[in-house]
Amino acid sequence: MRKTDRERYKKKLIEWKFRFTGTVEGMRREALEQDEAAPSDDHMADHGTAQYDQDLTLTLVEDQQETIQAIDEALVRVESVNYGKCDGCKEPIAKARLDALPHAKLCVDCQERLEERGET
Repeated sequence: MRKTDRERYKKKLIEWKFRFTGTVEGMRREALEQDEAAPSDDHMADHGTAQYDQDLTLTLVEDQQETIQAIDEALVRVESVNYGKCDGCKEPIAKARLDALPHAKLCVDCQERLEERGET
């Protein structure tokens, strides 16, 4: 991959990290606010709904944090000649895939094989 392409993807990765980091912080605040705003009465359904909402938000935060970690790893790879090469087959990852998912480590075929085995 040419250096100009790697620079373009680096910029995109930094933008994505900034966006995802902001989303995670907002979701954390929301989870804490949900905890503080928990129903004061003792109705079990209200408590259950509040707990479900908080658990869902925290699960989404965890997913976002995994994406941020993948972006950080891609930022390291983009500085080397390994960025854009599939970790599975070592072939180039299609630019269309990197445009859509700049932190992708696998080409579409290797990703599909991984998912077929249930190893997302």
